[in-house]
Amino acid sequence: MILGNTYVFYGDVYFVSNFLIKASTLFLITISFGKRIEVSVRKVLSLACAATIAEIIGLCVLPSYVFFVVFVNLFEVPFLVYLLLAKKGEIIGKGIIRGYVFTVIINGVLEILWNYFGETGSYFMIIVLSCISVVLSAMMYASNCKRKKGVFNIVLKHMEEEIETCGFYDSGNCLKDPYTNKGVHIISESIMEKMIPKGMNKVLIPYQTLGVSEDLIEVVYIDEVVIYGEKDIVRQHKIPLGIAKEEMFLNKSYKMILNEEVF
Repeated sequence: MILGNTYVFYGDVYFVSNFLIKASTLFLITISFGKRIEVSVRKVLSLACAATIAEIIGLCVLPSYVFFVVFVNLFEVPFLVYLLLAKKGEIIGKGIIRGYVFTVIINGVLEILWNYFGETGSYFMIIVLSCISVVLSAMMYASNCKRKKGVFNIVLKHMEEEIETCGFYDSGNCLKDPYTNKGVHIISESIMEKMIPKGMNKVLIPYQTLGVSEDLIEVVYIDEVVIYGEKDIVRQHKIPLGIAKEEMFLNKSYKMILNEEVF
């Protein structure tokens, strides 16, 4: 509420409702991309909290309410999406569009509730938003946990060869080819013997595992890796595969360790 040039904030309405709107929007953006991205619930809540605090500060320091509205509508959503999807630059544009769409939908629904319930609608809005945020955060957390434990069907394609195998998603596999900056999947040598022709060019890159000093691993590039998730398919082209000893995969249901950048 505005009295002259003085702003009076109602914490239970303004802060909580705006925080929950932003949290719900960010949750929906994350969930809408499925397995292509992995974002922690903590990160979403932190961004929503920081954005709400920034709004309050902006409302106090900006010269007019018009500047405040322009700031919120034109710059806040793109900036939040950029921070949310910083590691997935190729989908930031889609994320921004979805951010605006989800924001409009959520605010539209809340406006209808406000008009229907009158003054008591503010508390009803908070209850509804709280329920939505809890459900979405639980869905995202469950999805992340399941994904981290998941084994996926994989198809490897190179030249005219095509091999099916299984790959384990490991968020601890952060290995990158220093020459191309691409994430490296680890695969058993038995699979690669069937896949690549003899004499195929290989490169050596440094790697390090827990309790092991730095060493070198052979890496080859293949034409395509297709990863079949529960809902979507990830296709990667010209991807490096690090060749590991067969002992690493003994008694395992998979023959490949996916890089953390996959999702």
